[in-house]
Amino acid sequence: MTELSHAVGPALHQLRTLWWVVLVAALAAGLSTYVTARPPASVTYGVVNTRTVTPLPNDRTDLIVDLQTAATIPSVLERPAALAKMSVDELRASLEVSRIGSSTLARITFTSGQDDPATNRDVVTAFVDDASVFLSQSTDSDPGPSTEMTEVLAEERQVREEIAEAVASSAGVEPDAAYAAMRDRLLRDPSLPSTRDSKDATRLRRMFEAAQRFEQLEVQLNRATNRVTALEAQEFQQRLRESALRGGIPVTFEGDVPADGDGTALVRRTFAGGVAGGLLAAAVILALGRRRRA
Repeated sequence: MTELSHAVGPALHQLRTLWWVVLVAALAAGLSTYVTARPPASVTYGVVNTRTVTPLPNDRTDLIVDLQTAATIPSVLERPAALAKMSVDELRASLEVSRIGSSTLARITFTSGQDDPATNRDVVTAFVDDASVFLSQSTDSDPGPSTEMTEVLAEERQVREEIAEAVASSAGVEPDAAYAAMRDRLLRDPSLPSTRDSKDATRLRRMFEAAQRFEQLEVQLNRATNRVTALEAQEFQQRLRESALRGGIPVTFEGDVPADGDGTALVRRTFAGGVAGGLLAAAVILALGRRRRA
């Protein structure tokens, strides 16, 4: 018993002397835990329904991708960053655009350092509005037909000219029709030529080649015409989308994460951190005292 008192007594005396070191360590550890465990001041969630902009399912998904890209462009982020009292880089890191499941809905998530739901919603709305303006700019100056459309129209015009030349060279009759008429006449003629070198056979062979070329031209014309029709519809839908974007995209807000989050859990983590810091400081003091006595 005397030996135990002799060993414990100096240690307790050392702790009583340096109690303030243990207290400071506990306070510092608790404060550090509080700061690192404290949730962000506010997280605001907004939802964009892309159906309000385009009737095409694929284009709705493309619009979500476009919004994700717009969230990285400085000119789009300047005004919302000023509202959020952030730099453009800070806002870029605090703003996220994501697709909700496999739907055509986009969620805008804004993590803010200030507990001001009204301002945070204004930031999200400003981002969506400025992104809409940015994405609708391609038709503001009426750029005209796309390069692909110009090429397809040129191809269609060239094929029509070749068809007109083929008809003109066949005395105004389509080459395939002229071939069919001559073939039927020869089949009905009892004096059908028996050799390939006859004049009628040679003419029939040439007309057959012209008819085949004419059919190929008609296939090319149909293909070019269909491509023109598809491109016209695509560009028309694009203009509709951009016109709708200029009118703005409505944002519906899901809500905000409370500023303090789970207060009870935060207090528990802070207390535990303080206790751990105090115990660590006490252990260090005891270890140093033991080494000094030794």
